[in-house]
Amino acid sequence: MGVQTGHNMGSQGEYPALALWVRVCEHSWISQCGTKSRIGASVSGTPYSFNAHRSARLAMLMAALAAYVGFCAVLMQHDLVRGTESAFWQFIGVWSVGLLALLFVRQRNPRITLARVAWLNVGVVILALLVPHTLRFLMLVPAMFGVMYAGLLLRRRQVWFASSATFSVYLVLDVILVGYGEVDVRFEAASLAGFAAMLIGVNFISDEVYSLRLAFTRRRRMLDKALTRLEKLVVRDDLTGAYNRRYINDVLTRQKALADRGQIDFTVCFCDLDHFKQVNDGYGHGCGDDMLIRFAELAEETLRSVDFVARWGGDEFLLVLIGTDTLVAEQVTNRLREHTHEIRMEEGGAFDGISVSIGVAQFCRGERVEQLLARADLALYEAKMLGRNRVVVSGRSSGIRSAPAA
Repeated sequence: MGVQTGHNMGSQGEYPALALWVRVCEHSWISQCGTKSRIGASVSGTPYSFNAHRSARLAMLMAALAAYVGFCAVLMQHDLVRGTESAFWQFIGVWSVGLLALLFVRQRNPRITLARVAWLNVGVVILALLVPHTLRFLMLVPAMFGVMYAGLLLRRRQVWFASSATFSVYLVLDVILVGYGEVDVRFEAASLAGFAAMLIGVNFISDEVYSLRLAFTRRRRMLDKALTRLEKLVVRDDLTGAYNRRYINDVLTRQKALADRGQIDFTVCFCDLDHFKQVNDGYGHGCGDDMLIRFAELAEETLRSVDFVARWGGDEFLLVLIGTDTLVAEQVTNRLREHTHEIRMEEGGAFDGISVSIGVAQFCRGERVEQLLARADLALYEAKMLGRNRVVVSGRSSGIRSAPAA
């Protein structure tokens, strides 16, 4: 319906609706990649959702913890650990339970990460200092992993703080041991120097990891911008910014599948600007383009975020209202029709005689998309025949009711 010219080819209302989960489900695979045509990789859920990958990671960490505790038990059996066996196992138990509790916290937060690293490294340092043997360096290896873990998630200053705190704990406890006079001072000094060298080396590696993280973040942002531009080319109309005809056909196919399964209904509305050719002839194609843009913006503002506004062609737009029956759709489109009279040119003058005719049709389970669009188009044709500037609602079969212009 309507006249198509060379230059003109190509949100939020307040009305009852079902829950927004349908559109949210659709956004789950487009919110991160910036497109509803599934361009790029989609990211859904939280980074710490309990999935198979996280379960495997936790299983490996628990296995590593068990192996470390087992190694400590072997050292205790060979009398290579200072202190009593009961105190040793009490400390191992408290440290292990605390570490597991922190690992199971499902939240990515710098404070949680620092707490994990601090708890891990303090426990490792204490256990290592209880071993007056060269095997102490093997005991300190998990502390290096703790610092590298911090390098993957924290800023450079936070990583250096974690490593400095780890070394400070080692230094203080080592000085206390030396003060008792029951240790090999040379061995302790060599161990302290070796531990410091290990920490410095790991920190430089963490710095490189942090630089790679920054570079990756910058490239990801560039990719997001590129995907956003690509979305506009693939699913958006160049002139109005509304969805294009190709994309809205995909939307209708998906909504039909949902409705046929009895999950949620939807309603379509054909909107045709009245006497649009007169605007192009009287004011020029630039003015006609401006009117199309204004109407698309007005439709986005009138509808909810779960609904769709698409340019069907020329001066004709298609609205897809999710979870909406014809009664509510009639109210919404009448509000849109009334606001259309308020569209004005940039110079400040009103578009003389501009109005919109709208045909509404609700999807009937089992019918084809083509049949639904044909019923909506028939309702639009009826609105034109009845004098334009009105909303006509198609019945389930052939009955049509009209909402005349005010």
